[in-house]
Amino acid sequence: MSGGTISSHPEETYPWNFNETITKVEINGPIILEGNAARSFFMALPNATAIEGIGHLDTTQATDMSHMFADDTNLLELDLSTLNTDNVTRFNQMFAGDQSLTTVNVSKFDTSKAELMTGMFSGETSLTSLDLSNFDTHKPLLYGARRLSNMLAYLTSLTTLKLGPNVGFGPAESIGDPHLIAPAGADNWQAVGSGTPEDPEGPVYSPDGIRGLYEPTNPEHPTEVETFVPEKPFVDQSAISVQPTYSMTTGTKFDVSKVFNSITTPEGKVGYITANAKFVTNLYYQSLPKNKEITLIATRGIQAYKNKNLTRKTKAYKQGTHLRVKAIVKHNLTTRYQLSNGYFVSANKKLVIQGKA
Repeated sequence: MSGGTISSHPEETYPWNFNETITKVEINGPIILEGNAARSFFMALPNATAIEGIGHLDTTQATDMSHMFADDTNLLELDLSTLNTDNVTRFNQMFAGDQSLTTVNVSKFDTSKAELMTGMFSGETSLTSLDLSNFDTHKPLLYGARRLSNMLAYLTSLTTLKLGPNVGFGPAESIGDPHLIAPAGADNWQAVGSGTPEDPEGPVYSPDGIRGLYEPTNPEHPTEVETFVPEKPFVDQSAISVQPTYSMTTGTKFDVSKVFNSITTPEGKVGYITANAKFVTNLYYQSLPKNKEITLIATRGIQAYKNKNLTRKTKAYKQGTHLRVKAIVKHNLTTRYQLSNGYFVSANKKLVIQGKA
């Protein structure tokens, strides 16, 4: 494929659309796509695994890229870093149904003139990372939230999502909801923040929490690029116990090596700690706060669960959140607070404090 200028989309389809014999597309010379000529240009090439030479495409005057790569079900990757989108107004279903696509580079897309992005990435079930840091979705929202409907639907393998400050999503449960789902392998997303993708430090969000965070009217809408990854796993140490068990009166000293016999100083010396109540206390609260309210102090927030053994995640709460509690229950050597909604959170003093902070 090479040479020529196409000023508009044909009345029906391009002759190569729906061609099952094409396994690879090679662009060897300049092709200028103007107006709506890019619409459905590579659509429905079900057995094509690669499209090479994208850099030869001149889309400076293109205004419509809807369905451009849609339903290329065996396409593996796309580097569109050279694709000019400065004048494009329609991106709807641009990659919809590309179920084998693992990477798509749209990081340099200029979407400032975009009016329609419905289902743009919908159904890319193999996609693991998506960089929308340069996207601007203000116009689709102005024209009506439906123009973003299902933009991020069915991305079942996604583990990295980068969003820029000009990204905005529609209201919950509306036809403008992008329908972002949970990341592969986790129930919630977590902002990388000051951490790394491998060790995120930011707040935890449900899929709908991210949508709400990026509503244009939200005063907490991010003003910088943020990367979201699967929530960092919660390490529950409730099963850790010390054997054997020692009983002693307040003020008694004991040999640490008899309890923590795997922990020694570099010199192999034995240490002692006091059991004085002024210095040693329970790690977990043993009673309800007087006002039946707790404050979350964990930097990464805290997770609530349906069961007292901290299984079946329900909701993530941010640091500083005040929660009403109705009971304290024991689980093995630990305790849990039961919230007013019936869910359970840890009563670990490193994660929560009684009362309002």
